Order: sequence, then C-alpha cells, then structure tokens
Amino acid sequence: MAVVALALLAACRVPYGPSPLGAQDQPPPKPNPKNLPPIAAPPGDDWRQFGHDAQRTHVTREALELPLAVAWTYTVEAPAQTVANAIAAAGFVHLHTLAEGNGQGTNSGFRNPWLVTLNGLTGEFRGTFTPQKDITSGHWLAVFEDFNVVYHDDALGAYDCRTFADKRWVGLDRWGPLAVDDAQKMIFHVNNLMADGDPPLIEAHKFTGASLWRQNVWPVKKMEGTVPVHEVNIAGGLCLAAVRYAGTGKNPPKDGLYAFEPQKGSKVWFVEGKFRNLCSGAKRTYALDDGGTLHAYELRDGKEAWSAKLGDVVGAPGLWRDRIVALTSEGLVAMGEDGKILWTVPVEGAATGSDNDTTAMILSAGGRALVCTKEGLALHELEKGAAVGAWKADERTKGLLGGAGSNPIIARGHVYLCGKNSIVALWTASFLRDQATWVIRHAESLKRAGLISEAVRVLAAIEATEGVKDASKKKAAEVVAAIVKEGEKEFEEVGRAKAKMHLTRAQGLCEAIAKKYAGTEVASKASAEGEAIGKQLEDPAVAAEAGFKEAQALEESGKKKEAAKAYRAVMEKHGETEWGQKAAEKYKKLKDYDK
Repeated sequence: MAVVALALLAACRVPYGPSPLGAQDQPPPKPNPKNLPPIAAPPGDDWRQFGHDAQRTHVTREALELPLAVAWTYTVEAPAQTVANAIAAAGFVHLHTLAEGNGQGTNSGFRNPWLVTLNGLTGEFRGTFTPQKDITSGHWLAVFEDFNVVYHDDALGAYDCRTFADKRWVGLDRWGPLAVDDAQKMIFHVNNLMADGDPPLIEAHKFTGASLWRQNVWPVKKMEGTVPVHEVNIAGGLCLAAVRYAGTGKNPPKDGLYAFEPQKGSKVWFVEGKFRNLCSGAKRTYALDDGGTLHAYELRDGKEAWSAKLGDVVGAPGLWRDRIVALTSEGLVAMGEDGKILWTVPVEGAATGSDNDTTAMILSAGGRALVCTKEGLALHELEKGAAVGAWKADERTKGLLGGAGSNPIIARGHVYLCGKNSIVALWTASFLRDQATWVIRHAESLKRAGLISEAVRVLAAIEATEGVKDASKKKAAEVVAAIVKEGEKEFEEVGRAKAKMHLTRAQGLCEAIAKKYAGTEVASKASAEGEAIGKQLEDPAVAAEAGFKEAQALEESGKKKEAAKAYRAVMEKHGETEWGQKAAEKYKKLKDYDK
C-alpha cells in the first residue's frame, strides 16, 4: 500500500522464472465475455477515485439511508486472494485484486493480480485487465470520462472497461497514488520508487497520456530512494502533493506539502513537514501528520491558519461543508473550521487501522456518515454525531468481509464494501424505492434460475423499505406468495415420505426445502418438521424401521447395489433391533451386490 519496503521490492524482483506456486500450477485467466450488452445504469453520483474526488472529501451526493440490503457478492478467483479497493462509475465497478507475495504478469509466468470489472448493478463479470506487472502495491484505481480506468502499479496507463483496450503510457516500475480531474483533463500522481524505470518524482499527465510536467525528480540509482508516504490532491487551481523521502540516495527533496500550478508545474508554495493525509476545500487544504495533528493551510499562499489535535485517525479523514470528519480510536470526530472539536461519538466495533490510503467511512452531502464496523455499518448524523441506525451483516456476509469491511464506496444506489477476498454490494433505501420495478424483475430472474432464497431476500427488502409504492409492494408480495405455493407443493412430498416410514428421506427433504425457501413460512415449517423427525430418529427402533423400509424401496425399484449397502448400514448400526435383524436377513440375499 502506501508504505513501500525497499528490501521487499528488491527481493520480489527476481529473474524470469517460476512463481512460488509455479506457472504450471496457475489456472488460466478467465476469458473476458464477448458481445455483452451495455449496462443500463440508473442515474446518480459515482465514486471515481480514492476519497470520491480529487480533493479527497469522501463526500457523495448519494443519499445515505437505511435499510440496506445485500444486492450481490463477488469472490475473486485464484490466484487473486484479496480485494484491495474498488471504484465505480457509469454502472461499472472496478476491483484492484492482489495475490499473495509478488504478482507477476501472464507473460512472465508469475502470479497475476487482476484488475476486475463487474456490472455494478448485478455483479456480473465483465472482464479482467492485466498490465504486465512485477509487483503491485494495491494503489487505488481511478476513472476518467466514465469508461477509462487508470492504474499506477508497475506501470501508468488506462484501459477502456467496455473493450479492455490497453492505453499504457509509461511502462515498467511506476507506483503511487492518483488524482484525476475531469474538468482540467489531467492525472496527477507520485512515482514512489526507483527500480528499473523512472526515479521518484511528482508528475502530471493529460488524458492522452502525454506528460504535462515533472517536479521533485530525485536522480537516484536503483533501490536507493523511495517515497514511502504520499498523498495527492487537485484543489483550488493547484496540484498538491504530501511526500516523504527515504533511502540511501543523496540530496533528496524536502519532506512536506508541495503546491504546483497544474498546467506548467511551477511550484507555488511549499510547507515542510511529515504528512500522511490531505483533504481540501475551496479555500484551504488540511494535512494530517503522523502524530494525529491536523494542519489547515490557505490554498492561495500555503500559510498555516491553525493546527489542532484530531486524534489517532483510522484511515483517511473527509471534509463535509466546513468541518473535518474522521474516524479515530475514540470514535467518530468532527472538527470545525477553526480547529476546535465539535463533537466526538463512540462507534461500537468500529474498524481499526491507519494506512493513509485506506478509508473506513462514506460521508454524504445530506449530512450523514456511514462507518465500517465489525458487525456491518453504522449510520450517524453529521450535525451533532447522533446515531441513526445500523446495517448488520449476516454470518455469510461477515465471512466474505473477513471482519469489518474496508474502503467503502457508494455509486448509483449501491454501497460497495471490500472484504478479505470478496466485494459485497448493498442496495440503498433510495435505490429500492426508485428502482423497485427493476429489483422485482431481478428477483423474478433469480427465481427462474432456481435461486429461490436469493429472490425471497430481494423481495423482502422491497417489502421492508419505507416509501416503496404500494403497487410495487403488492407485486413483491404476489411473487413471494407464488414462491411459497411452490414450496408448499414440494413440502407435500415430506408427508408422503413419512407415510411410507421413509423418515431419513423426509428429513433430507425438510433440510433442502428450508434452505431453498429460506425467509418464507414454508421454510420455517420445513425446518420445524425436520427437527421433529430428527427426534424420532433418535429412537433406535424407529431409525431401524425407517432405514429398513427405505432400503426395501430401493430393492423394489431394482437398485440392488444401493439396497444392499442400505441394509448393511441398518444391520451394523441397529443389529439388536427387530428391523436390524430383518435387514441382516435381507443383506445375506443381496451381499454379492455390495462389492
């Protein structure tokens, strides 16, 4: 991530050869689908880069409301093992996934961390893009002009997420953070390491890939210099870079906050210091140092307006209106434009960690904060910090997240949470209200695909959301009723199995129905009946009779081999019972089939 270890990078750059698993052990890349229709994305705000925008405000125009409902999940495929972060634009969501250890590209036979593009509405796989890489640090991607995904890990370039056409601009050994400004059509970044390519530097590029200018070029030899901590902003007509230099190279630039004119790169002002985060407003930029002190600088001249202790900050702070908002070890904190703490509220089970290029919250222009917790997400008002409510993840979703989710983003009615090896997409209440017809159609398609419990969960979200039109709620209820009717029909088979004393089969049917129709009355009924049958089968005499009659049914249907095994199982487990003895007699006649 932001902190790069020179020794690790040196160790990872090995000659061409096998990966730790061996190239022959790596599965082939999943082919990109062809001729997929365009994504019909609903209107809304996007999250195009780290911190939402080039100022790193973390503020979205999307509404943050409860309830939230799981829309879909996606788990990365080997050799990828981790979802580092995600961005979303124009109905697509783009994941930066990582493999363990160094991640080499397909042509070298080494491990291959993929950039994965999905349909943001459904989680449908749209394709992967793999620049030739040696090692990735998991830096955030960015998007410009809706469909161009910019990467800066061992190369600087972009790909079109509709065609996956490569637009590499600078290859080999470039890493660092990006800030993209659509209005000025520029990409601003830091290259943080001298390996086999460019030295550490600060640079701006046009959207065509042409370099606008370079600054702070540190002419060191290979592995002699790095920029272990860095952050960039584009704000107030300036390109801002907070950088820190390390290594054995001579005469490094000074650590601190640099402000450059965006088109020609002339230095406007500089403030010395050791900063880890930046976020900017219209008139000031706010720099957080390692000690948790926030420094407010005037954009016009770099003069410090004030500095104040913010605390042990988790991830990156954001800027809502005139106040800094951050998650700290003490809870959610708001600091006013004068540097005074306005309020601090505890957030139970809040996420922990302090990398400067990670985040644990989303802020909304409407005045709310959504914060990652071990249980899911907590929603707070930003005026005074009051708790609004929470979304609690179920056990399956918690497993996918691997604890507290990280790097949350929101785009077009979907909250996306990065997990251990997965991404979880949640529908917002506003999406469920505004797109209820689409959601119901989606549930019906899940039903047709046999994903009944998923369909029921989706429909339940419609029924539970306030403000959904009555007609939509009625339609959702009708679809659920039809599903329940099908489940009741399947449940009738349980009664028929019980009448034949096929209790093991009846119990298995109950378990299958309870799973398939989870969330409905028929699932509850099947679960209760399955438990009752299980208690019956605790009696050895009953279990023996049930086992014998099920074996007998197999024999009568001509399945002699299966019947012999079933009789043997009853004989061995319940030999002391009357039905166990009958099973032994039957087995003598059929034992030749049990080979």
